[in-house]
Amino acid sequence: AVSRPFFYNRNTQICYARRLEVSAISRKRKYRGFLLDADGTLFDSHRCESEAVYETLSVMRRSRAETASPFRKINIPLRQKLEEAFDGSLNDPLRSDFEQKPIPAVDVHGARFRLLINRLGISGDPEKLSACYLENLSRKHYLMPHAISLLEFLSKRSLLCLITNGLADVQKNRIARAELEVFFNDILISQEIGMEKPNPEFFRLAVRRLRLSPHEILCVGDNPLMDIKGARDAGLDTCWFNPYMQSYPAGFPPPDYTVTDLFQLKDLVVDVS
Repeated sequence: AVSRPFFYNRNTQICYARRLEVSAISRKRKYRGFLLDADGTLFDSHRCESEAVYETLSVMRRSRAETASPFRKINIPLRQKLEEAFDGSLNDPLRSDFEQKPIPAVDVHGARFRLLINRLGISGDPEKLSACYLENLSRKHYLMPHAISLLEFLSKRSLLCLITNGLADVQKNRIARAELEVFFNDILISQEIGMEKPNPEFFRLAVRRLRLSPHEILCVGDNPLMDIKGARDAGLDTCWFNPYMQSYPAGFPPPDYTVTDLFQLKDLVVDVS
């Protein structure tokens, strides 16, 4: 797989394959409704998260608080701390645990900082770091390329539901700052409805909110477990958003479609012209 960039570089552009990949198990269809994942699909989660964690550790580093002093005592560049906090090797244990038993979003962030502190062999309060991080994250609303263009196009031709496992306060603030509400017929946030992806009931509720039949709806997301498997288990067609040209992981049901550019989804909406 191609590793995803940790730090956003405005001078680096993602190279997209300008084609829509259709799985051999399905043929190209047209849809009247779309379930769109938030983080990693509409939001540029890597840029949002990297800036939020950078600001978090920078504040802690400058602070006189006990949680900050260990970071000043050890000679490890701040960038390395950030990479350690959010690279794949640190997230893998969390991902494995989630497959066995879903972890509330707030606990995932606390666990990340707890693993970071343990890995570096320092002391500190992971809960304080997590709370500061979430506050910073709530102000980050960078979008993926063509996200607004896609939403403008789809919202005039179909029904849209935004789906996310994020914390309600954090996600609501980011959605408002990005001015996304106007495009959606409904927004489902796991903390508000009492269930999380990949629970199939999460997706079935979204289908009911749009008042369409399952075969009329396509679920689009970047996560093979949370988005693709969850939606497939609910009887929905799926589309994997793969902007970084990664290999699809083994052991997960294949998506019906794969796009590397959000605007490629325009080819899958019912033509109402």
